[in-house]
Amino acid sequence: MQQKLIYKISVYYYLRMLLFFVMLTQYSFNACAQNYKEDVSKIRSEYENKYHSFTIQYHYYPYDSVKKITDSLWGQCYHNGELFYCKIHSISGLMEYMKNKKYYVEINHPGKAILIHKSSATGQELWNMNKLDSLLMLPSVKVVYKSTPGNKGEYEITYDKGLWNHVRIVFDKEKYTLDEVWLYSVGKGKIYGQPYNKPKIGIFYKNYNQEIPSDKLFYDLMYFSMTDTGFTLTNELKGFRIMDYFHTKQS
Repeated sequence: MQQKLIYKISVYYYLRMLLFFVMLTQYSFNACAQNYKEDVSKIRSEYENKYHSFTIQYHYYPYDSVKKITDSLWGQCYHNGELFYCKIHSISGLMEYMKNKKYYVEINHPGKAILIHKSSATGQELWNMNKLDSLLMLPSVKVVYKSTPGNKGEYEITYDKGLWNHVRIVFDKEKYTLDEVWLYSVGKGKIYGQPYNKPKIGIFYKNYNQEIPSDKLFYDLMYFSMTDTGFTLTNELKGFRIMDYFHTKQS
């Protein structure tokens, strides 16, 4: 099963997509495009200031030449500024992700485990800024724009390094919301015993909502309380294993 891979990609892309847009607006590329700096700035603004929730779905294709989905995830994400909560479903069960000003929390219901990090851990673990800076300064990075039917715009970003070296972003040119994000890899091998050859992942965004979510979604007390001896879980999570990276560094 590629579930662990898809979990990582899903959270990675939801949490850091806005950061990616910020960086895109700050550098010049070898681009054949509409005004990409203006477009990504507008998309980023809509996420930060207007749309506070949306549904997401992820499809994993282990072979680029075969249109066969072997894993799929779906869920709902909410955010308010830097705070976010995301609930992801799969055939394996439910995963929850929450970030507030103090904690970043991952709740693995199938594995009956809760991972508690410092809030800053999301940036450090899910995106290496130094690598991003160096990537976007490469002359080999190329951004190409094209219009597609239904008043959609599409950017393709390619570069010659890394296994996942091609990203395709489809957005609504009226609302400036993301519709699809596609990741393409040149890799070949096995993940958890399952073969892949030039795999791709499709991420689909729908049902945008402007309503500001309830603060309760970002309350850490919904999951645990901190005492002098560590963390105490709520009744709903009793029996879950606590992985405390708030007080200790993750190896």
